[in-house]
Amino acid sequence: MAISRAVVGEAALATELHLQIAVASVRLPEQSPGDALIVGRVVRVFRDQGGGAVAVAIDDVVEMAIGVCGDGDDVLPGSRWLKAELLDGVCVIEACASRGNDGVLYVADDQQALLDEATDRPALAFAASSPPASSSWSTSFQKRDLVFVISMAAFAVVGVFCVAAAFSILLP
Repeated sequence: MAISRAVVGEAALATELHLQIAVASVRLPEQSPGDALIVGRVVRVFRDQGGGAVAVAIDDVVEMAIGVCGDGDDVLPGSRWLKAELLDGVCVIEACASRGNDGVLYVADDQQALLDEATDRPALAFAASSPPASSSWSTSFQKRDLVFVISMAAFAVVGVFCVAAAFSILLP
C-alpha cells in the first residue's frame, strides 16, 4: 500500500524547513534500505518555521538524511524510499525536512526533489500552505505505482501458469 497524497502533504507541511542544498558529498548506508547522508550548502530557503537552533541561512553547511533503497530491497511502492543510484551525481536537492536531535535534517516522506541546479521557485508540489491539487502529483510516484501494478500482473500470470502446469501433471 502506497502512502496517500494527503499523508505526504501533511508530512511536508509539518516539517520545519523547505530548502535546497547544493550537494557536496553523498554517503550511502552500509545496508539498504537505510538513510543516505548528504552534506551540502544551503542555496535556497523557502520556509523556515523552526526558529532558534533550527533556523538555517544561505551558505550554511548542513547534513541531510534521505531514505534510500536498492533494486533488491523489499519496500512498499510509493513509500519514502528513493533509489540509491539516483543520488549519483546529483547537484541540488530540494526537501521538506526537520532537524533531529543529532543536528541532521531528516526529509519528510517522499518530500525531496533531485535537481540539476537551484531554482528560484519550489519544485515540490506540497510546499504550499494548502493541500495539493491532483494534477500536481509527483510523476515519480506514478511511475512507482505503474511498476507495482506491472509486477503484480506478472506474478499473477506466473501463478496461473504454475497452477495450470501442476494440474496437467496431476490430472492425466
